[in-house]
Order: sequence, then C-alpha cells, then structure tokens
Amino acid sequence: MRGDRCPAVDRADVLLYDVWMHGDADRGREMVARLLADYVGKPIVLTAPGFAPDWPELSGPGVAVVEGAPTRQGLVEAIESARRSLVA
Repeated sequence: MRGDRCPAVDRADVLLYDVWMHGDADRGREMVARLLADYVGKPIVLTAPGFAPDWPELSGPGVAVVEGAPTRQGLVEAIESARRSLVA
C-alpha cells in the first residue's frame, strides 16, 4: 500500500494485519490508521504477537485485536467480534 488502494484488499471480506510488521510503532500505527480510513466498514483484525500497543484506533468499530501468538480459534473469535461491532 504505497498510497494506492489494493484490489485484493478491496475484495477481501476481512483484513488481517500484524501491527508490528514494520518493526516500529510509528510505522505500524500509520498503516493501521490508513487501513481504517481507506476501508471503512470492513472488519479489521490486528495481531500483536508480543503485546498490543495502547492506540485509540484499536478500539473502534470493526476492529478486533489478537494479543499474543494468534491461534485459529483466537482469529475466528476476533473476526466474528469485528464483524459484530460493525452492525451493532
């Protein structure tokens, strides 16, 4: 995502993103903010393998966070939670 929308993301039912993928909090927070702005109404599940940062964006509608090592069950629950919070 270098400033353009991604056709694969446009077609996705849910977005899954590791907040620490870029290795630092500032770049991760910037990417999360862009995802939330560009894909309003699409559920977003954010993984935080070590610990979840304390960003206000992480508690918005359609957003769920999986803290620690993600498991299949944890991801399924997070996706369901993110989807439910969009229709609540």
